[in-house]
Amino acid sequence: MAILHQSFACISLLLFTIQSSCLGAKFVMIPMVGRSHYLVHAKLGKELESRGHEVVIFVGECQQFALKDSNVRTFKCHEELKKFELAVPNVTQLKIVFQHYCDAILGNHENMNEVKSADLVIGDGMYLCSFLIADKFSLPHVTVLMSPLSTATASLPYNFAELPSYIPQFFPG
Repeated sequence: MAILHQSFACISLLLFTIQSSCLGAKFVMIPMVGRSHYLVHAKLGKELESRGHEVVIFVGECQQFALKDSNVRTFKCHEELKKFELAVPNVTQLKIVFQHYCDAILGNHENMNEVKSADLVIGDGMYLCSFLIADKFSLPHVTVLMSPLSTATASLPYNFAELPSYIPQFFPG
């Protein structure tokens, strides 16, 4: 009888271990350039990790503030991006920043191989590169929207969360 209870306990422990490892998903996060966008994704990533998921955040190596986190993977920043570190880019320059940042992440084969194994891509609503990456690998995509578009007029029809504490920060400085 004791052997039966011991066997049942071992099998239960094994099944519990397998079940808990099966419940965790791998999330890839691709925030837009800037400290504030990274901080929102990092906070979301920490919450997902506390719930048993694996989270990887991809940022350019020029985003020095993000490099201390263990779940961050980097890619080389284009020389054009380094010019904008000293000043906040205007709207026309943002297009160039987004293009170079997206080209840099898409051009990093090591990071793209890691994205392939993800279960979900979490991106920034203002930065379309995450949409392209999710589509490239046929992965589901979730958007985090942190912008003036998340005001009451946009939140009602689209069910966007309102983030009154959001303060944009494009580059460290």
